[in-house]
Amino acid sequence: LMQLAQSAAVSCTPELLQQALRHQGQGAPSGVPHYVFNGEVQLTGAVPPQSLLVAMRQALVESQAA
Repeated sequence: LMQLAQSAAVSCTPELLQQALRHQGQGAPSGVPHYVFNGEVQLTGAVPPQSLLVAMRQALVESQAA
């Protein structure tokens, strides 16, 4: 995930990633991948890497617009 974030020019540190993963585990479905970016953009299920990148970029644009 770190490499994907860096390739998309998304600012992320290992600490932030770990924090997000811990937060994601609270109330998240178990056994099914579930991604939340900036607390807003969500993906569930097995998604291709390109879809993760699009979601990360969307979350970045939304955070910059706020």
